[in-house]
Amino acid sequence: MEQQIKHEKEQFLLKDTERFQAHSQELEQKLLSKNQELEQLIQKQKRLEGQCAMLQNDEHETKAENTKLKVTNQELAQELARTSRELQDAQQQLESLQQEAHQLHQDKEMEVYRVTESLQREKSGLLKQLDFLRERNKHLQDERDIRYQKDKAAKANTAASKANWKQRSGSVIGKYLDSRGILRRVIEVWDGVSNS
Repeated sequence: MEQQIKHEKEQFLLKDTERFQAHSQELEQKLLSKNQELEQLIQKQKRLEGQCAMLQNDEHETKAENTKLKVTNQELAQELARTSRELQDAQQQLESLQQEAHQLHQDKEMEVYRVTESLQREKSGLLKQLDFLRERNKHLQDERDIRYQKDKAAKANTAASKANWKQRSGSVIGKYLDSRGILRRVIEVWDGVSNS
């Protein structure tokens, strides 16, 4: 019974662990993907910042080129702002995934605790039932033994009575005794007195 309980507990923990591992792997893949996106965004931001710095420091370009560079600079600034927002969103998603992984770990520990407590209570109940059945079985065995001893004693007494009757049947007094050992003559005399 304990092996069965242990086996069921191990099966539950195994399934729960597999589910947790699968979810953890999925989270790790998402974290890895977000980290890669962050790295790309950071590199892109650095590149854009370098381009902006180069454009801002290039004072020897022509007026037309300056106008073009200003437009490009504005576009780059907008892209930089968009990249910064994406970076911020990615960081928030990363924090959310980390919190989710932490909560999942806590939930798993709590579920394992609840299952362990439930199995302990079930085990305790089964052990109490087993003790009750053992006591009941012992009581029934004792009653059976007592009945057996009584039956044996009764058979022995019956056999002894029959043997005594056989011994008395050949004697003079045996004429006055019935199968129950009662004096027939006394009964006859008593009956005669009662009728008169």
